[in-house]
Amino acid sequence: MPIPPITAHSAKVAPSIFAFPKEAVMPDATSLSAGFMVVHGNRLDELRSLVVSWMRRYPLAPLENEIALVQSNGIAQWLKLALAEDPEDDDMGGCGIAAAIDVQLPGSFMWQLYRMVLGRDEIPPKSLLDKAPLTWRLMRLLPELIDQPHFEPLQRFLTHDTDLRKRYQLAERLADLFDQYQVYRADWLEDWAAGRHQLRNGRGESKPLNTANCWQAELWRALLLDVGEEGMAESRAGVHQRFIERINTLEKAPEGLPSRVIVFGISSLPAQALEALAGLARFSQVLLCVHNPCRHHWSDIVADKDLLRNEYKRQARKSGMPVTIDPQTLHQHAHPLLAAWGKQGRDYISLLDSYDDPNSYRAAFRDGRIDLFSDS
Repeated sequence: MPIPPITAHSAKVAPSIFAFPKEAVMPDATSLSAGFMVVHGNRLDELRSLVVSWMRRYPLAPLENEIALVQSNGIAQWLKLALAEDPEDDDMGGCGIAAAIDVQLPGSFMWQLYRMVLGRDEIPPKSLLDKAPLTWRLMRLLPELIDQPHFEPLQRFLTHDTDLRKRYQLAERLADLFDQYQVYRADWLEDWAAGRHQLRNGRGESKPLNTANCWQAELWRALLLDVGEEGMAESRAGVHQRFIERINTLEKAPEGLPSRVIVFGISSLPAQALEALAGLARFSQVLLCVHNPCRHHWSDIVADKDLLRNEYKRQARKSGMPVTIDPQTLHQHAHPLLAAWGKQGRDYISLLDSYDDPNSYRAAFRDGRIDLFSDS
């Protein structure tokens, strides 16, 4: 049974942004269409109303948990409060109760997803290169490394450390740094593991690693040598690559995959997470709500815009905006606050374009209108 159309149009107040057809039949969990759906909006409360309405209109099977990925516990609580509101006669409001909702942070969910697809026997509950075990591994390795070449900056920091407080603080910070590298800059770690002291940018171009930072590459190689081949295979970057290869070749969904995953209130996701969600969308419904300040494509109004130019753009260019914008006339075409929104957010919205295909799910929205943008 196909999903009946759903309307999402903007208005001044969130409860009135949807107009569902009264004759629509409530589908069961088996009618949920797998796919990757992206909804942009400039008001987070309207995106929240969309999430609540979608969950109410298309409930999962009994005893099946709803999976929601959020950025913080505060956003999770805000979403649950909306779900717990009483339903209203006009098919708005909440569900009357917030139950059977598994709210997670993206990082922990991704590791669970890897285990579901690759097998729990193959992937351990925790990676040897996760932040917590990595902290203690670094505590042990640092004294052996600081006298070697390239480690002079660490050696200076660890002087006069009789109570080991400095070493623990440094190990904790470095563990967090390498944990972030595994998610956001797996390409750097790949180069460092191969002995290349370099950094790759968004264009794939490489530049030499600053001499003062070469200790990071040497430390990563020392960590890989310490954990061995098995530990290397359990790094997030290594597991992710195996996950992508496996899920793209599967004919049917592995046991335990969620029927639906909703991503809400997250300002940006790494490319690794988006790639994993796109792979999951072969078998599950993935609804990603994006807080976007502008209905038009706006990456062209910032520096390094050539990094963000893709063949496909979700939003259309603003009417009358020239292809090339002179910095002296920028204020005539774009709001200065928009240009200052933040490079990470701009890169994230642009990155979504490489995974988003609105035509594949436009029919699920009445009149083909997907995004929620309000002028108020």
